[in-house]
This record gives sequence, structure tokens and C-alpha cells, in this order.
Amino acid sequence: MSDLLSPFFGQRVEVQNDALLLGGAMLSLAVPWGVAVIAGTGSIVVALDVDKDGKVVQAARRGGHGYLLGDDGSAYDIGRCAIRAAVHAYDAGEETSGLADKIRAHFGVNETGELLGKVHALDLTVDPVTATNAQKLRISSLAREVLTAFAASPPDPLAVTAVEEAIAPLATSVVCVAKQMAARPLPDGSARSFANAALIMGGGVIRQDAYRSVFLKVCKDAGVEFGHLAVVDDVGGKGALGLVDRAKRARGAAT
Repeated sequence: MSDLLSPFFGQRVEVQNDALLLGGAMLSLAVPWGVAVIAGTGSIVVALDVDKDGKVVQAARRGGHGYLLGDDGSAYDIGRCAIRAAVHAYDAGEETSGLADKIRAHFGVNETGELLGKVHALDLTVDPVTATNAQKLRISSLAREVLTAFAASPPDPLAVTAVEEAIAPLATSVVCVAKQMAARPLPDGSARSFANAALIMGGGVIRQDAYRSVFLKVCKDAGVEFGHLAVVDDVGGKGALGLVDRAKRARGAAT
């Protein structure tokens, strides 16, 4: 991709993961390192450093491998975990309502036992890629109902099971990457600490307060608590603002 785009710009163009744009928040916060996590339709965790030239660079990553191999804690994962929780409850003979009713309505079935057929069904009238994408969307679009039930007072038990199950591996990825980075010196040779690091969070799922509160608690319980937190709504805009803030500091240092 870099080779294809570079001639149009007259210089070498780097193609990066969009999670790198979350580094704009690091530049605005003026911290030397951090971990960026995106949890939306999919998910990814990346460790970011600010190098000696003030450029945000990716230092490590975990996840971002798509819904078959990853996307922990994403909308798809929340939907999948909710369906599984409902099916487990049904198999155990438990009486379920609330979120279970929403799940059955979402897939257009009357009994929870009918869910598996609907979840695995592919539309054979379209090409395989379109059919697979439609199947994935059916599951990921369920996340809105699950998160609403999770944030309710009191929260729906099935929603609690689903969200906590989805959060656990994503939080583990953040903890693993953070601890991995904490064992390394910063690019300037100085020691890292979580106090001088930022956790930058983007994506429609992790921007939900109830979800994020549990996510941060799981990280804290595992021994990782960042000195700075940032929730990013506009990823591209935050990337641009970070560059502006970096340029302002550079001009101030030069005068």
C-alpha cells in the first residue's frame, strides 16, 4: 500500500493501523508512552512510544486479528457472549426473560433453543463474503441491547455474564502489553512507570461508561493503573490536535 500511495504524494507514505491515531491523545497529554485500546465493532491493543523526534510509534500490539481469532471485548464478542449465556441458561433449564427476550426477538425466534440455527445460518442467495458479513453484523448489532441491559439498574444477569466474559480477555491484553512495556526503558533510556503513561480508549463499546468502569477495574485488579486516561470520540481529530499540541510545545521550547 505504501508503494502504491507514495508516488501521489511525492514522498514516502507510511500506512499504519488506525489505532496509532489515538497517540494524538498522548501528544496532547505530553506523556512519553501509553497503551491504546480500540473496542468497537472489532478490537485491538497497541503500545505506543513517543520517540526522540516527538513522533508516536507503535512498540507492541495484541489482537486486531478479526472476529474469528480475536476482537475480544468488541461488539461482536459481546453479542456472541450474550447468545452463549442465553443458550447455557436454557440448557440448564433456567427460566430466562429480560435480555433473553431481546435476543430471541433480535433473531426472530420464539424459543431460545432455536437460536443456534439462526446464528449459524448463512444466506445462500448471496456470495459467501456478503453472507458472512451479514451473519457477523447480526451478532455484533446485538451488543446495543446487551450494553443497555448491562447499564440498567439493576443490571440484567445475562448481560453481566456476557459483558464481563467479553471484557476479561481484552483487559488481559492491555495488562500484558503494559507490563511488557514497563519492563523496558523509554526511548531516552529512562525508566517507565504507569504514573507517566496514558491509557487511550476509542471505539463505540469502550466509550460506554458502564463497560469502561468494569474494564478499568479489571486492569486495576491485575496491577495496572495508568496515571492518565483519555476517551477519544473523534480518532482522526484527536490525532490532528495532538500534532498541533506537539508543534506548540516545540515552538515554545525554541523561544
